[in-house]
Amino acid sequence: MKSIIYYIALFCFAFLFSCTKSNDVELINGDPKERINDTINMVKSALVDAPNGWKAYVSTDVGKEFGFYMTFAENDRLKMYADINDDAAITSKESTYRVRQIMAATLVFDTYSYITTLQDPNGAVNGGKNGVGLGSDVEFEYRYMRGDSIVFQGRKFDEPLVLVKASEAEKKKFEAADYLKTIQKITQDLGLLSSQVVDINGKKYNVSINRSSKMVTLIHITSDGKSEIINGYYSYSIDGVEFVKGVEVNGVMLKSIGIKADKYAVKSIDNKEFNIAYDVTATLPLEMIYGFDKSIKTFGSIGNTNTMPKITQQTTFDKILSGITTKFGTVKFRYFTLKMDSRTKMSVNVHYTSSADFTATMIVDYTISNGVITISNPSGNTTGNWDVRRSALREFEDYLLNNKSFKLEWVPTTDGPPAIGWRSTTNPNDLIYGFPI
Repeated sequence: MKSIIYYIALFCFAFLFSCTKSNDVELINGDPKERINDTINMVKSALVDAPNGWKAYVSTDVGKEFGFYMTFAENDRLKMYADINDDAAITSKESTYRVRQIMAATLVFDTYSYITTLQDPNGAVNGGKNGVGLGSDVEFEYRYMRGDSIVFQGRKFDEPLVLVKASEAEKKKFEAADYLKTIQKITQDLGLLSSQVVDINGKKYNVSINRSSKMVTLIHITSDGKSEIINGYYSYSIDGVEFVKGVEVNGVMLKSIGIKADKYAVKSIDNKEFNIAYDVTATLPLEMIYGFDKSIKTFGSIGNTNTMPKITQQTTFDKILSGITTKFGTVKFRYFTLKMDSRTKMSVNVHYTSSADFTATMIVDYTISNGVITISNPSGNTTGNWDVRRSALREFEDYLLNNKSFKLEWVPTTDGPPAIGWRSTTNPNDLIYGFPI
């Protein structure tokens, strides 16, 4: 089943970038040795001869998708940018590649680069599982060319790698660090709010994206109040986001979200556009998109200086966070997160720097029912770092456990999208809040 879906998606993705060009270049026929050599030379020449480089999109075995910009040189060197983190989006990384015969003509990324980090077995590098990373290939078999696109298939995980020729204007944008600007703008505009709405064939869907999970979520509320939730994965392009495998919504296969005159539109594989509009009346209840199996499962502060959303309410929680900074003394309090690790377990993480970067973690049980989250059972579920720093963290710990039950809500901010909030059910003045992550 996976291979069937893969080839459908592979065809659709290549098609959507080349609707005006029908010429396909398949594997070259003829004597087997001559055929493979000719195909290798053809692929290598195509990669090198693109004057403005290539936009590239890859899917992984865990579902996440990633975007790149690559330029290939004749001497088997390449340079690339990537959407895997901020530095990768603005810093060109040089590595090596080869086009060679394995079972077929194969593009091989054979030294460490942004694309190979996706298979790094250290989960801390890419957010994947220890031992396997995100399930991504570094060897991709050539499949075909269509128009300005080249389609490859991963040899181990069967996931697509699609290269699309960049224009001169797009090349300049990548080299001018505009890739990161695009990522940040889209993430801010679509990533934190659930009030962006698109009408697809008569159904209105709230649209949101989450940069951490690389997941796009579309939610339609039916007339009887039930929710229809559609999730898919995406990668960032220089002017929007791309769905490598497509996202089917109400009978329409969507391929991308693009910026047009500073507004957003969803595009289908047959190039129909569906405009996205902000509608403050369409804000979804937080519990519809916040949860272990939903698009947002983590919130907290950000940066290396415990940056918090700007809200109008003064809270005890702010004083507690400030107290951690004071009690840490020369130890730097960087940020905190509350992360749903499973449907029943949540980690409370305090990140700090002493001689190096450390994390103090407390695990608690939790349940969610009717928009209320209840936490319990922290006893014995702390790391050594939490125990070591308990004098600084005890007030935070007690604040969570004394309140225990919290109503989930969006918290308005003064400078942007709303924050995630937990408001105590016993003391409405007690509020824990942070950025969706």
